[in-house]
Amino acid sequence: MSELTVPVLRCGSEEECRHAVAVLRDQQFDVVLESATEIGFRPWSDLDEARALLDAEGIACERADKTVARWKPRAP
Repeated sequence: MSELTVPVLRCGSEEECRHAVAVLRDQQFDVVLESATEIGFRPWSDLDEARALLDAEGIACERADKTVARWKPRAP
């Protein structure tokens, strides 16, 4: 099993993360809750646009990388 680094938005608290997810889903982003404070995206290229939206809404999140296990080569 190999590792893959994926981009995420990391929020300061679980409450902020839940609020961010609600805002993003309302705007039709395909979000994945990676952890209690991390949000992933499909496609990854949506991350920067989502971060700009959250900044405009006053929700503080920062871009980060998360290492995840990859089950087989070439498959996330």
